[in-house]
Amino acid sequence: IETFSPPPGVGAMGHSLGGKVSTMLAGIDSRVTALFGIDPVNGASPFGGYNETMPDVVPEVTSGLGISVDFIGETTNGTGGSFGMACAPLDQNYQTFFEGSTSATWAAEHTFEGADHMDFVSDTTGCGFTCSACTAGSADPAVVLQGTYTLAAAFFLRHLDGDGSMEAFLTGTVPPGVTVRSR
Repeated sequence: IETFSPPPGVGAMGHSLGGKVSTMLAGIDSRVTALFGIDPVNGASPFGGYNETMPDVVPEVTSGLGISVDFIGETTNGTGGSFGMACAPLDQNYQTFFEGSTSATWAAEHTFEGADHMDFVSDTTGCGFTCSACTAGSADPAVVLQGTYTLAAAFFLRHLDGDGSMEAFLTGTVPPGVTVRSR
């Protein structure tokens, strides 16, 4: 009988607010050893700013993450948007998560040129106003989604499964239209 050996840690991943919540989880649960944030937004409540349920996590949480992190995103929705509200404000976007992760054992930031905040979502049917609030980018959403899948798989294979060959997909031959910074 073959025995199962689980990886030494678990991964956390989320998009937008889910990316922020995944970061919060990584900050309090030591089992999380790999964090993949998909266009995370460190936003606050529009009615009261940061609070106990919606804290400021950059750099308050990100600076203490001594794990592998990768934050992917776009800058199309850094300003503007419906009603003048940006979907992923430049001062709260994935780049701030990367910059704030000063203790990370491995860190990367992947920018999808021309993508918009909703391009990272595989099914936008029925999301109504939420999907229409973000300015559309020039990138092909299917290409952005495929690039996201590729990077997520490579990241978790590299940092949870120990497959060093995945490093090439993360910092070398990245998907088309993607730029990378790593440390």
